[in-house]
Amino acid sequence: MSRALEGQRLMTKDIPSLISAFNGATGKFDGANGWNVDTNGAIYYETYFDLSGYELDDLTTIIDVLALQDSNAYFLQNPVADTQVTIIDVVSEERLDPDTVSDLSVNGDYPGTMGSTQNFDQIKYCSVRGLLPQTDFASQTLLVTAFGGSYGSTAPTTASKLWIYRIVRVGGTDLTGQQLGIPATRFMMGANIIKESELPYMMRLKRSYELANNG
Repeated sequence: MSRALEGQRLMTKDIPSLISAFNGATGKFDGANGWNVDTNGAIYYETYFDLSGYELDDLTTIIDVLALQDSNAYFLQNPVADTQVTIIDVVSEERLDPDTVSDLSVNGDYPGTMGSTQNFDQIKYCSVRGLLPQTDFASQTLLVTAFGGSYGSTAPTTASKLWIYRIVRVGGTDLTGQQLGIPATRFMMGANIIKESELPYMMRLKRSYELANNG
C-alpha cells in the first residue's frame, strides 16, 4: 500500500510578475520578485513541481497534460526599432542552466532539440515565443507575439522533481531606458499517479539514470 495517494492529480505552480528596468551600470535588466539574471543578461525564474512523495513510494507520474496559463499583457517601455523579446517556458526532468538555454536560443536551439544536451524525453514541455513592440495601437509599449511554438514529450516520469523555468531574453542595439513588464503566470499539470509492475518501473529508472548522465 502506498503512503502517497495514487490516482488523478492537478498540480499548479504560480510564477510572479516582474517589472524590470535596464541597468546601465551592469548592462542587464534587474532581477526582482524572485526573478534572477544570468551571466549574459537573460532574466529567469526557477521553481519545480515536487514529486518526491511519489518517488519515495516507487510510484510513476503519468502526465496527461501540461499547460501555461498566461494572464495578461507584456510591455516594454521606450523600445527602439530593433528591440525584441524571447520568452522560453520549460518543464524539465533535469535541472537546467538558464545561461546555457539562453545561449542556445540565439541559434534557434532549445532544450530537447539536437543542439542541446537534453533528450526529448527529459523535456516534458517547452514553449518559445518572440515578442515585438506593436505599432498598431495607441500604446507604444505593448508587446505582441511575432512567432511562437511549443513541443514536449509529456513522457511518464519517476523523478522527484519536474523543474520549471521562465527565461526572458531582451535583444536590441540600445536597451538604455527600457523597462520590461512580465505578467504573473501559472503552470498546470494534470497527472495520473500509478503503481507500475516491477520490471517496467526498473526499466524507467534505468532509462532516466542513463539520460541524466549522458550530458
